[in-house]
Amino acid sequence: MRDVVVAERVFRDSTSGASVTARIFTPEPTGPSRRICSISVDGLAVPFATSALGVDSFQARYLGLRHVEQDHRRRHPESPRASSPSVARPPTPMTD
Repeated sequence: MRDVVVAERVFRDSTSGASVTARIFTPEPTGPSRRICSISVDGLAVPFATSALGVDSFQARYLGLRHVEQDHRRRHPESPRASSPSVARPPTPMTD
């Protein structure tokens, strides 16, 4: 089941303009109360691949997203997002 993508985003690298694809794969059981989730980011000068271990599928996916965020911060410390806390903010209301 490792090849089943549960989330994918394609975006542009702000430095090179290259197309970058981030993927999170279906978490797989590795033991009782343990799931591992593979993550890959292709299209960067140095591709990124790792996995995240959680107590269930939800936690494994969440930690996988955190890995992607931390890698972004490491690669782009000058980015405004790199210094922002990773707290979800409510959307800005539209005005007429």
